[in-house]
Amino acid sequence: LTPPPDPARAALRLAATIGVAGLLQLGMLARRGRGARIASPVRLAFDAEMRGFFANALPGMVASAGPQLLAVAGAIIASSQPSAVSWLYFANRLIELPLGLVGVAKGTVLVPELTRALHGGNKQALAEVQSHGLELTIGLALPATLGLMILNDPIIRLLFEHGAFTSDDATATAHVLGWLAAALPAQVLTKALQPAFFAREDTQTPLRATLIGCGVAIALAFLLGQRFGVDGIAAGLALGAWANAAVLIRRGTASFGFAISQASRRRLPRMVLAAAIMGAALAAAVQLTSPETTGHLGLAALLAVLIGGAVMLYVGLLSALRVVSWGETVRALRQRPAGDLHL
Repeated sequence: LTPPPDPARAALRLAATIGVAGLLQLGMLARRGRGARIASPVRLAFDAEMRGFFANALPGMVASAGPQLLAVAGAIIASSQPSAVSWLYFANRLIELPLGLVGVAKGTVLVPELTRALHGGNKQALAEVQSHGLELTIGLALPATLGLMILNDPIIRLLFEHGAFTSDDATATAHVLGWLAAALPAQVLTKALQPAFFAREDTQTPLRATLIGCGVAIALAFLLGQRFGVDGIAAGLALGAWANAAVLIRRGTASFGFAISQASRRRLPRMVLAAAIMGAALAAAVQLTSPETTGHLGLAALLAVLIGGAVMLYVGLLSALRVVSWGETVRALRQRPAGDLHL
């Protein structure tokens, strides 16, 4: 019989193959001569324009990595407590899903739209783009936050309570998830506010806000962790995320003001109301169904019903409160004016 392959050796071979392939590609690009497939080599010229690009890009990349920096800081602080790093890691995986789908996606869409509106001098278009982005991020982040805070225990039990992951681990991770979920609106709001600075070629302000937020998170996580354990660390990280968002709001309001349309000012409170009603109904349903006494198969079915019902209720409330449909908002964000954008 053939012995099973060594995972470490297989990983090393795969990494070496990828590395060699990359070197071959680099060699093809650098090769000169008529016989080469690429006629001219790639030349990097660090002129004034390229230096300006990197001067703006590097702070922007660090600022956009705020949630990941908080996760790393929390893991370092929690490393002195048994199992705390694992609890933070598993809880943070669930936070990354809505953050990636809502915050990063909307931030990516907003940057080119805001840039077009700014360079075109169209204040009405600028207000519309910022308003639609804020509506989408808040309207999708609030129900996700409430869902994770209310369903934290059954979600963790269903996904991770297997094998060496005990019920005590599930309970501790659920508590951490509840605290981290409280930071989700701040993180998504940060992703929605940063494009307003990036479109104005201001990456220093988001960078400073991220550094301030990380400083606040590290200090509070260390202090609260000494007294409340891993729950205190998670609470410190959440407060750091809100500090980041608060700095962006303050600096943006002082520098250029956030243009929000009158229609969005009417719709945003209705979104908050719809999310609050959905959260109250979901909490009542959890109390009536008692998911802690359900097996894994029944728990999966129960969560599907609860989440599906909450989504339907939320969408119904948005319709009843006459909030603009998501399809119309997405189409408005995806509209492109004629012609290319030249900066």
